[in-house]
Amino acid sequence: MTLSLACIIFFIIGAPLGSMIRKGGFGMPVIVSIGFFIAYHIVSVTAEKMVKESEVSVIQGMWAANLILLPIGLFLSLQANSDSQLFNWSTIKKLFFKP
Repeated sequence: MTLSLACIIFFIIGAPLGSMIRKGGFGMPVIVSIGFFIAYHIVSVTAEKMVKESEVSVIQGMWAANLILLPIGLFLSLQANSDSQLFNWSTIKKLFFKP
């Protein structure tokens, strides 16, 4: 069940990426999507090892990667719905460096 939900989460992440990253054509959204997949895989493998060593419960370990990526996917969907750009550096600068 976790893998089927992961497919839906990756769709929720990938669709907004394709609409928000307009500059760069086909390459930049693919690179960012591969980055999300690598992050998912690392979290999933790490959580699976923690389950095998009995550090966390099975439910926590198997759902950890999905629970981490779901808020990111929802955030990207909301940003795409408001038609904002993903890497708007002026907005990011305003968050960290208040005038």
